[in-house]
Amino acid sequence: MRRTLTLILRRLALAVGLVLAVLAVNFTLIHAAPGDPALVIAGEMGGADEATMATIRKTYGLDRPLHEQFFTYLGKSVRGDLGTSYTYNRPVIDLTDLLYQGHCYFTAPSLAARA
Repeated sequence: MRRTLTLILRRLALAVGLVLAVLAVNFTLIHAAPGDPALVIAGEMGGADEATMATIRKTYGLDRPLHEQFFTYLGKSVRGDLGTSYTYNRPVIDLTDLLYQGHCYFTAPSLAARA
């Protein structure tokens, strides 16, 4: 029994470490991409004057130091808050629900055709 509990705890610790590593790599890749995220968002809004850029940076936390952005990202990810889509201006979690519904819509007929 003790051996099983030790194995389970070790696997949970490894899973937590893996999730943290994936989040760190994801955050690094996003910030290593060329270009300014605020400029991309401003371009989709139709304007890029300095006041708009400052507002966008403040709204999305891009004006804070990188380590603060990472810990904010980490905390929101753990809570399931994936943020707001720049393109659709909707919570990302709502878009994943739509993706899942579309997947089910196209998968069910495919499975039925094979039966």
